Amino acid sequence: MKKMNKIISMVTVVFLLSLWSCESTKVVNPPEEGQTQVQGQENQSQTQETQSKEEQNQSAETKPSENKSAAEAQPQENNPPEQSKEPERVYTPVEAVIIQVQKNIKAGKRNVAVSYLENLEEPELQKDFSVRMILCSLLISQKEYEKATVICEALKSEYPGNVDVLELSAMLNRAKGNQSESTAELTEILKKDPKNPEANKAMGDATMLSKNYGVAKVHYKRALESNENDETAMLGYARACYFMEEDEEARKYLEKLIEQNPRNDEAYYNLAKLEYVQNNFNKAVIAIEKAIELNGTNYDYWIEYGLDSRYMGNFKKADAAWSKAIQLDPEYFLAYAYRAGLYEEEERVEEAIRDYRKVLKLNPKYTYAYESLGLLYFKAEQWKECAGAFMKCREYNPADYTYPMLITYALYKMGKPFDSKEYANQALRKMNRESVEYTMLRCLHDGAGDDPLLRKIQKLESQTKKTQMYFYLGLFYDMFASPQLANAYFEKVVAQNDQVHYEWTLANWKLKHFVEQE
Repeated sequence: MKKMNKIISMVTVVFLLSLWSCESTKVVNPPEEGQTQVQGQENQSQTQETQSKEEQNQSAETKPSENKSAAEAQPQENNPPEQSKEPERVYTPVEAVIIQVQKNIKAGKRNVAVSYLENLEEPELQKDFSVRMILCSLLISQKEYEKATVICEALKSEYPGNVDVLELSAMLNRAKGNQSESTAELTEILKKDPKNPEANKAMGDATMLSKNYGVAKVHYKRALESNENDETAMLGYARACYFMEEDEEARKYLEKLIEQNPRNDEAYYNLAKLEYVQNNFNKAVIAIEKAIELNGTNYDYWIEYGLDSRYMGNFKKADAAWSKAIQLDPEYFLAYAYRAGLYEEEERVEEAIRDYRKVLKLNPKYTYAYESLGLLYFKAEQWKECAGAFMKCREYNPADYTYPMLITYALYKMGKPFDSKEYANQALRKMNRESVEYTMLRCLHDGAGDDPLLRKIQKLESQTKKTQMYFYLGLFYDMFASPQLANAYFEKVVAQNDQVHYEWTLANWKLKHFVEQE
């Protein structure tokens, strides 16, 4: 689905920000952004000097006088000695930089963090390995791939074979769409460290994209061997199991993940998909509603909510869900396609046409929309548009014998009988003369000669094809004989109740339309 692959996660950023080890010392007064190493050392010297003077003064004040008795010199029981204060932490310049970056990331200001790192003045900080790794990672997250590439190539040159650098480079190549390069780097990492959890998760993601679910499952499993509670690995493993139709294993890990983190919206989303394929539609709706409650800005969640709602017969909720998805991303075609199908089912012809047009504007390769548009234009009696849509269908699927018949009919209904004959004549040249579809189109071309056609139709073994031919025979009578004879054949089509094929839909519409005209 759309936006399923996140180029960089907060987990990766946290990992890069944790390259320095955090001690158990209490954190007090972290340095400001511009503090240098010299300033830190001066502060440390001043602190030590101050502490030394305070200790001397305290020693002088508490030293007993020679004239005082020993009893007077002893401390009183009701005044316990002061507890020693924990020393304040003094940060290295690199640690100070990382703390500032962490603050910006937690505040949702990644662009500020990038600017801060790019404008560090101290040469030793600019060249620091950890600082450059963090900056490169953040640049990838900001999709500033050119800048990230410069840093990454420099790191690869300076630290050849370094696993952390290879991981970063693999992430960058994946973000840039260089999947083969990314996979090669991950493979190199896994040769050195077969149990590397980050590389196994990334390789799992890569093989999922190529639909190699069995291999992906193996890599996610290896990542879980390093950390059985790794949420990314658990989710990836569950998804791989789902696509391999190992439903119970997928459910086991999704439920475990939800138990571990009840706020993991992706777990609920994938559980909803699992419930849907197992026909647990009520549970699917509950799961996807929970995912939306946790993250209401995810496009895919609203798509899934619409599908679940439509199957449950709640068209109003489905309409609202897909409309919400369109609101979130009006430049992606999928929600328009689903909503158009819903409108088509509800006989909201003009609204369906509008949405299918939008689909083709955003994704001209979505050829299924042309067929739906052709059927809708047929119902709207917009014959020019109907012919054009089915011509597009035939362009993408020239072997389909039904399109020439529909185009011939639409051109005739436009009031262009010559164009209708000419088009049918061109199509007939490429058809098998012994076939029933050739005879059918020849009748539409000639306007006569239905007797041999009827005999051929009755001899057909396939009931589906027989029903289809009755529909086009109905179109023939509608063109050249009378609506009453046409309706007799349309009734034969509707009686079969074969709603999978669009001939049933059009025959049903023709009968209703005839009644309305009467």
